[in-house]
Amino acid sequence: AGLAISQKGTKNIAISFLGDGAAEEGCFHESLNFAKINKLPVIFVVENNLFSSHMDISLRQPDPFISRFAKANYIPYELIDGNNIVEVVEASNKLIRNCRNKGGPALLEAITYRWLGHVDWRDDIDVGINRCKKTLKDWKEKCPIKRLTNSLIFFKKFDAQFLSNIDKEINYEINLCWNTALNDDYPEKSSLLKNIYFE
Repeated sequence: AGLAISQKGTKNIAISFLGDGAAEEGCFHESLNFAKINKLPVIFVVENNLFSSHMDISLRQPDPFISRFAKANYIPYELIDGNNIVEVVEASNKLIRNCRNKGGPALLEAITYRWLGHVDWRDDIDVGINRCKKTLKDWKEKCPIKRLTNSLIFFKKFDAQFLSNIDKEINYEINLCWNTALNDDYPEKSSLLKNIYFE
């Protein structure tokens, strides 16, 4: 996508989201190199939640920060608190502006923490992951939604009741969609191969 944008000469940018586990794949390193060499308008967003499937990053890497790979490729990067929404927006805007102005690729590493299991909804403290309940509890206290909500109330941008009403509206819409999905008929068999691209 970044190469296509570069060839067309537009102001668009490509953004690739990945986790810390994916940063251990060869194609990630090849992509960083290719994007840098060709000065492509690509931003790599690494959501570093410190776990890949069932293994802590300290058991997989000599250093917990993925942004060191950007440094090795002379790619500008931002290492931020991924649970701070304001910091995410500010760092993103900075990298996007630079990328749009032909600054080449960039990397944004957002440090966060995986609350739930790799494959389901449980905390998975005892499913091959060496972490304690206290660590998980401490990270849950850093919930980005709670932090933003508390800041908005503290700085008197909104009151608690207004934000509570927004929560109720969102939950209502989610439940409506969930119920629709559960109760809708299955698609017709004839639609199986529609809207599929192949050569």
